[in-house]
Amino acid sequence: MAVKLFKNITSKYGDGILSLAANFIQKAAFLIVTILLARIFGPNLFGKYAFIKQAYDVIIIFILFGGDKSLIYFSAINKNDGLNKLLSVIKFVILIVIVFFLGSIFFRDKLLKDYDFSYNLFFLLIFASTLLINLILTFIESYFIGIKSLKTYFKSVIISALFYVPLSYFFGFKFGIIGVFLAFLVHYLIQFFYIYFKEGRSFENRGVSHIKNDLKQLYIFSFPIGIGELLVTLTAFYTSIILIKNANFEDLGLYNIAMRMVMFIVFIPNLLNNIVLSYISISSNKEKFLLKTVFLNLILSGIVGFVFYVFSKPIFSLFGGYFEENLNKVFINLILGILPFCSSLVLLQYLISIQKRWSYLFFRFLREGLTIGLFSFYIKLKFEGNALLLSKCFLFSNYISLILLTLFIIINYFYERKKSLV
Repeated sequence: MAVKLFKNITSKYGDGILSLAANFIQKAAFLIVTILLARIFGPNLFGKYAFIKQAYDVIIIFILFGGDKSLIYFSAINKNDGLNKLLSVIKFVILIVIVFFLGSIFFRDKLLKDYDFSYNLFFLLIFASTLLINLILTFIESYFIGIKSLKTYFKSVIISALFYVPLSYFFGFKFGIIGVFLAFLVHYLIQFFYIYFKEGRSFENRGVSHIKNDLKQLYIFSFPIGIGELLVTLTAFYTSIILIKNANFEDLGLYNIAMRMVMFIVFIPNLLNNIVLSYISISSNKEKFLLKTVFLNLILSGIVGFVFYVFSKPIFSLFGGYFEENLNKVFINLILGILPFCSSLVLLQYLISIQKRWSYLFFRFLREGLTIGLFSFYIKLKFEGNALLLSKCFLFSNYISLILLTLFIIINYFYERKKSLV
């Protein structure tokens, strides 16, 4: 039944096999790089890298502010309108990143006081350039998802991912944290130029007046979504600060590695989420499609999680030393937490499709608030504020929020049916 359901969903999604292959290669490359960096850097330096990478993710989400989700929605409804909004938002993010870079120059010593970079200005330039190209690629991906034409994009993912592993190892070993971001930049540039040479003719310039209108529509629609997305990364960033304060950078590195492994496990469910938004936005039978996707998510994440658990010890041995000794318990809690996590992600896409965007925001806030609230509460009760405790809080908050989200959707469904019959 699971195989039939998987084929049913991916058959609606053109280039389904290619997309799965591309995402698998990309996530596998990221996981391999995580292992390599953990061994090269050691627990302390890897923890510092994890912290600065989280800051990078916060900035990405802040600038995106849900605009990538909105672009999927608008592109699915009208291809030309989606293209217009894509070109407008690319011009906007170029301006934002330039302003960010110029502003950061004046505070570079304070921002990087915990890092012994020899060339702070060079790092900020690499950091900002990586931000910009990453943002542009994210919006391009959203547009292609919306119009259901991802062949070129996923080929670019595969090609760039093949370069990413050797680049990260070489630059990371040679230049440390700066080298990791340099590898990111080269990896994204390869992907961008492949798309540009294949699809460049599809993109046309537009006037400034259209840009203002496109951005207004995009970000008004995405405002609650953007707050929700930003809330997730801010929570992760803030819990990292609490973790460093109550434990150390080693525990942050430990939790970060376990979470990256979990993200590899759920790469198929995560891939389906944006696809779900594209199809469910124009579907006449949203609830039926939703149930199928939730069921598929549970099966896929459960099977892959179980396989990873069975082979967890030899996988952990690749990280060596401190990580090998302490990863297991943290990883088990996160695996148990991904089942409700994946299901809730699909249900949240459903809320966007029925334009319950403020409800979407509430449940994002609920899940993240529960995680950080429980973590802080247990620390006040004198529990050790380490990676293991944080993984347990992640587990508890995901189950609680999923139960409440499911109840809300069921009640809303019957309420809307009753209202339509009156």
